[in-house]
Amino acid sequence: MTATARRYTSEPGFTDDFFAVREFLVRIGVWESDGEVVGLVTYEEGPGDAYFAVDPAHRGLLPEMIESGLVSRTRDGAEYWRTHVTEFDGA
Repeated sequence: MTATARRYTSEPGFTDDFFAVREFLVRIGVWESDGEVVGLVTYEEGPGDAYFAVDPAHRGLLPEMIESGLVSRTRDGAEYWRTHVTEFDGA
């Protein structure tokens, strides 16, 4: 399948684009503090492959973010996690 780019519809209301974007975004966990986004959890390759983005001032959220995470099941029904940490995460 080839991906193509296009602009979001200019049609107002609950369009097909609205529902497609909503379905995509519902997979993202969002953490806020005083109305500001301070952390995100999402996956790219599929559930169980978690990607974290957290404001350094709110690193204490990581255990909660992991606990709430995106767990996947293997073919035999076992749950697993695969997290991605970079050199910038200070782990």
